[in-house]
Amino acid sequence: MRQHPFHLPIALALGLAVAGSALAAPPAGRLLASQCAQCHGSNGNGPGFDKLAGMSAREMSNELLEMKYRVLPKDIMDRQAHGYTDAQIQLIANYFAGQTAGSGTGGGTSTGTGGGGSVDSGKSEKKEREEKKQKEKKSSKSSREHRD
Repeated sequence: MRQHPFHLPIALALGLAVAGSALAAPPAGRLLASQCAQCHGSNGNGPGFDKLAGMSAREMSNELLEMKYRVLPKDIMDRQAHGYTDAQIQLIANYFAGQTAGSGTGGGTSTGTGGGGSVDSGKSEKKEREEKKQKEKKSSKSSREHRD
């Protein structure tokens, strides 16, 4: 059986092209999360809003889904979340959960301190979010009781 002399180079070129494209692919959710960079930074350690890096993917996904399905949007985040499918929200949550809290420049807003935030500040922000949710639940409950 005679082999064609171009089979080996073609096979090598195809193999390298496939391997190169696999290496060049960004992490899942990164492109979707780029919409979040203005406020939360490209790596979740943004310039002033909630730090998303290292946050639990489940917690973030649940919060975004709650915002997405809110009947009356409260703020810009409700509208942002509404623009994504549930699967896209999960990809975004997974991406930010995989980022390291306090690392990087937070999307180019660094003043040389690493973009802000530490693991401790992330915990206090989480606590603040939980307290805010509790207040909203109490407020919602009391307004329902007053209507009844």
